[in-house]
Amino acid sequence: MRLPSLLGFILLIGASQSFATTLSVNISTTAFAPVQFYADSFWLDAYTGNVTLDSTAPVTATINNAHFSVVASPDYPFDQTPFPLNRMLTVDSMIQAVSQQAAMHTTYMADDITGYLPLGSTIYNLGADGSVDVTLNAFVMNAFSAGMHDFDVTATFDWTPAGTQPNPSIPEPGTLALMGIAMTGLALRKRGRIHR
Repeated sequence: MRLPSLLGFILLIGASQSFATTLSVNISTTAFAPVQFYADSFWLDAYTGNVTLDSTAPVTATINNAHFSVVASPDYPFDQTPFPLNRMLTVDSMIQAVSQQAAMHTTYMADDITGYLPLGSTIYNLGADGSVDVTLNAFVMNAFSAGMHDFDVTATFDWTPAGTQPNPSIPEPGTLALMGIAMTGLALRKRGRIHR
């Protein structure tokens, strides 16, 4: 095999070594019953949807629809009530409990509901598809007026496909490309010497 043909073959092998970079999974999250603080209340609807995971970057997706009902009153003091925001999250067929600390606040200017970043994440084993690390995202809804305030509660899905760890004995595509460029340079240099 001539050297240019060999280089082309090496580069073709490098370009053909690729893994699936996306995966579609079904998710569902249970509801959270209303919590009341003074006349304000907060709750989560059950949610069902689909998330397209990406192996190159974490993906943020909605896991619950939230509702914050506010009754404005100048008589409310500056106060707060903390509570755990617990629910069950299913990714494909795997069900696990997820939780984050939350709190409702009343002030003279506005009321708000805050969900804090949890201390850790929850790992879902997807079998042959690898694993996904799910972290609930923090949120804040500041209500400057009375009424119903609707918003989405989200989580970040960090997917690691199975079998994507590079094998030390097999060069990665980028390494193969660099080898091809180096060999091309050597071949051209040698060819220049021959024709002198």
